[in-house]
Amino acid sequence: MKRLKLLCLLLALTLGFQTIYAQPQRIGNSNVYYELFFNGSDSTLKFTGTGILPYSSSLTTYYRTSVKHIEIGEGITTIGNIAFRDWIALEKVNLPNSLKKIESYAFNNDTALRTINLPKQLEIIESSAFLLTKCLPDTLSFPTLFPNLISFGKGRDYNSFGNTFYGTTIKHVVIPLKTDTIFSDFVQCKQLSSVILPATLKHFIKGTFYNDTALKLVIDLNPIPQTFEVPKGYNNAFDNVKRSQCRLIVPTSAVDLYKSTPIWQDFLIEGGGLSAGASVNAKEKGNIRGVEYRFYQKGEHITWKAEPVEGCTFSGWRSNGEWISTGQTLSFTITKDTMIEAVFDGEPLSVPISSEKHAMVSIYPNPAQNQFTVNSNSAINCIILYDLSGRKVLQTSNSCTVDVSGMAKGAYWVEIRTDEGRYMKKFIRQ
Repeated sequence: MKRLKLLCLLLALTLGFQTIYAQPQRIGNSNVYYELFFNGSDSTLKFTGTGILPYSSSLTTYYRTSVKHIEIGEGITTIGNIAFRDWIALEKVNLPNSLKKIESYAFNNDTALRTINLPKQLEIIESSAFLLTKCLPDTLSFPTLFPNLISFGKGRDYNSFGNTFYGTTIKHVVIPLKTDTIFSDFVQCKQLSSVILPATLKHFIKGTFYNDTALKLVIDLNPIPQTFEVPKGYNNAFDNVKRSQCRLIVPTSAVDLYKSTPIWQDFLIEGGGLSAGASVNAKEKGNIRGVEYRFYQKGEHITWKAEPVEGCTFSGWRSNGEWISTGQTLSFTITKDTMIEAVFDGEPLSVPISSEKHAMVSIYPNPAQNQFTVNSNSAINCIILYDLSGRKVLQTSNSCTVDVSGMAKGAYWVEIRTDEGRYMKKFIRQ
């Protein structure tokens, strides 16, 4: 074996580009393999396989100070915790489209790293994943770069949350639409000059933008000022930010409210117009297309589209607890600050029966092949059937019997409107 490795090394030196091993080497008990290639004085570490690319102490020991390039093949879905932490010679990383998750400290302190292609399919970036690196783009617009992102900044326990982009050279940040909490993810980003915060954001925890001395513009789309949780031993979210020189643009209706909130009082607060915010009830089950990170003027027309992920369904849109539509495309004219929720895998237009004072409603037979009948002790005004995506497929009026012989087999939601209210039942056509 030693002679075989020596021959391979001599070939590498002679031909300029050869693998140092006779065959790929496996990392522990994982399904990932690696090979080392030489190209002159440069070296490239190539990974192939499936699943999680885990931390390897032997790889780190031998290659963290010498390998300049890493190529990760399709099929690998996760870069494991501390997988490439402190690889100080690493300059370039090629990531596969199959990658969904980058775990904590994966590229922490890779100070020579300048090039990395982050795939759009990324769903999770954990805490400290890129701490003290300089490989990220100047503008980190999460909705554009990572439309499927579920979360960033979360760690393995409360104390390890945040620091995802600590000390990086990013200049502009657009926070993901679905975010409700930001930890200390942008501490010491001393070139960061502008931030756009979504209307869904509710909390800053720890020193979110601590010591971001170049910050000059914060656009906050939330008509209600965020709350702040500052645990003992941590700095305020905007400590060492030059707040008296930083413009804070908020919904016009909320200017006075922001001015009366202590954390925002020192900013240059301006009104930007009307806020239109969209959220999802289940972050992992669907997305909303068409949401813009800006303020609107009264009378502007807005169109959004709900897109469930594979295996999930869309139920409808609701605002202030009231259902407003079951169609996947929502169009409306904005007249006031508006927050609308897209509901995935829920009951469309559901109003539960919770008291004997309400009309008793039942469906029989259920399941049925050709027709079913609705029994109600209150007059029935209308019966509407929806498929599980929330799309209306059938409607009858002033009749308690519904013909379903022409419908596809499967499950449906049945909305029953009576003189006493609106009720939902689930029906199966055999």
